[in-house]
Amino acid sequence: RAMPPGEDLATALHSQLGAEWRDEGGRRVPIRYGGTGDDHRALLEGRALVWRAWVDAVELTGTDRRRFLHGYVTSDVQGLDDGTSAYGFLTSHQGRVLADLTVLAAPDRLLLELPAGSAERVAAHLGKYVIADRVEIRLRPELHAITLFGAAAERAAGAEGLSPGDGSCAEETLLDVPVLADRRAVHGMPALTFWV
Repeated sequence: RAMPPGEDLATALHSQLGAEWRDEGGRRVPIRYGGTGDDHRALLEGRALVWRAWVDAVELTGTDRRRFLHGYVTSDVQGLDDGTSAYGFLTSHQGRVLADLTVLAAPDRLLLELPAGSAERVAAHLGKYVIADRVEIRLRPELHAITLFGAAAERAAGAEGLSPGDGSCAEETLLDVPVLADRRAVHGMPALTFWV
């Protein structure tokens, strides 16, 4: 079908599927497709795909990225192996929590998964402390977190053979598209997320 003016492909698809919308962190996100019972059942049965439009992404590159970020978050970023992830908090020098985040350690970068609407604030906060460090901080608003819950969802998306084990991430290709595949629990449920 033709897209209405100003509507992107993902929004058009969700609208076509009957999405009900809500504002979350300054952006419009789908919250259900018809009855919540059907959506909940799909999650429990392991056959759900969720576009997590309510998360932001910030990327850190450069040789000092791990050491630099390690000083500002509560998780051990320096000890994080390539292909792993860690949950933690970004804090101020006074120890005040500025945001919760998940750090994904790809071989050439760190990707921070953040709450919606926080990426600019987090990037600006970290940017204040880049002096002689070899680190670049970039907003990544074009990245989308597409999360599959369950083996049936992975089979339907052609993703059941992707390599990341629990708590790991890897550069992969899905349907000829390069993605960062991230396998870890999301909202307490086993999941596979693609950063597309």
